[in-house]
Amino acid sequence: MAPKLPIWNHHHHQQQQQQQHSFFSIDTFLRLIPSWPFPNPRAPSSPQPVPRPPERGCSLPLFRPYVAKVPWHGGVRAFLSQLFPRYGHYCGPNWSSGKDGGSMLWDRRPIDWLDFCCYCHDIGYDTHDQAKLLKADLAFLECLERPRMATKGDPSVALLYKSMCIAGLRNMLIPYRMQLVRLQAGPSVVDMLGSLIGRSMFFKQNLNPKSSA
Repeated sequence: MAPKLPIWNHHHHQQQQQQQHSFFSIDTFLRLIPSWPFPNPRAPSSPQPVPRPPERGCSLPLFRPYVAKVPWHGGVRAFLSQLFPRYGHYCGPNWSSGKDGGSMLWDRRPIDWLDFCCYCHDIGYDTHDQAKLLKADLAFLECLERPRMATKGDPSVALLYKSMCIAGLRNMLIPYRMQLVRLQAGPSVVDMLGSLIGRSMFFKQNLNPKSSA
């Protein structure tokens, strides 16, 4: 008959087996876990880049030369523009593509947003249609009143030109062209265009006058 092991030896043997079994289980489990880059709590996390919102305003698109059809550098248009200063390549009297006396070929890129507004306005003015001229004036006013990037030319000249254009468009040129379009197309067109600049109530009162008591 085989000798019986002491009780303490038996318990010691069971504890060794449990430790080996538990160590094997933990070691196997750790080997199965993929090596993820856990963050270090002591090291400060690097700030994530915050996406910047796109700058407001009109970015200058790819420039394409333009050939004008209407020689508008003479007559009434040229006379009214004599009061304005020159800025960039397209802002100012008889000043297109940076050429004195105007030019039918516009092959010079605008220098900044203000010059680009003038360039787009000149293209819109290449017509005799009063409705299209009014549309160009409204777009020009909207372009001037939006916040834009910094100007590249003389800032004092840019501010003066911009202020004079906004005042002239609002107080004289746009109401004048609206009156011409009203005579040509009827009052409904005036109501639609007047709503674009916040003057629809003014035109509604003129179109629907109340009878005096």
